[in-house]
Amino acid sequence: MKKMLLAGCSHSVGFGLDNVEDSWGNIFAKNNGYELTNVSVAASSLQYSIHAIIDKIAKEHFDVIVFQLTTLDRYPISYNGDARFLNDNILKVDENKRDVFHLVPANYLEAVNGGKLPVKAENIRFFYEDVMYSNFYLNAIINEIHILQELLKCKGVDFILIPYDDYFWGYESFMNIWKLEQSSKIDKTRYVDYPFMKWLKDNHNPNDYYIDNGFHLNLEGHKLFAEQYLPSFIKVD
Repeated sequence: MKKMLLAGCSHSVGFGLDNVEDSWGNIFAKNNGYELTNVSVAASSLQYSIHAIIDKIAKEHFDVIVFQLTTLDRYPISYNGDARFLNDNILKVDENKRDVFHLVPANYLEAVNGGKLPVKAENIRFFYEDVMYSNFYLNAIINEIHILQELLKCKGVDFILIPYDDYFWGYESFMNIWKLEQSSKIDKTRYVDYPFMKWLKDNHNPNDYYIDNGFHLNLEGHKLFAEQYLPSFIKVD
């Protein structure tokens, strides 16, 4: 059977569903005859997903890779790495022990208000205020996507980029990534040039498809994503 790899955030995990097997990735893969491997993690960043993809393709072959592009205001911070190097075997990793803190805007607000978090509040504020929107960080993300595209071209793997939100990925947004000169490095041949949230607002009543206030999809929303949105813009062999 052909193999599909999916990477993304909570939108690709199936967050909030009674059964994650009903998420859009599983539906889309099944409808197209693919065995799905899903490395998506809720609240994860673009950088985290890129690393997850590279880790997987280093070990096994996939016929198609789908990268659900999340927002830019997220950052992965490792906070317990020392323990590995203090171990006799640095390759020995406790898979049940979380070692990455996924910094999102809500965490920043917690830090500002003195909330208790696994990473020091001043570190969170530093990353969010001084790193998250820096030219260097944004260019680094663009470079990583570009390099991954080039690598997968060499390996002959179909690599599809799917933007979920229109705030960072939509052309009409003030914050859109395409305003950056560096973004021209991203090959848009297999990029869905119509963010899902924009498509949903233009064609349906969004409130019918969310489990919360305009963010995570309900069961019907996942079906809509897999059976109407994606087939309208991409074809997998």
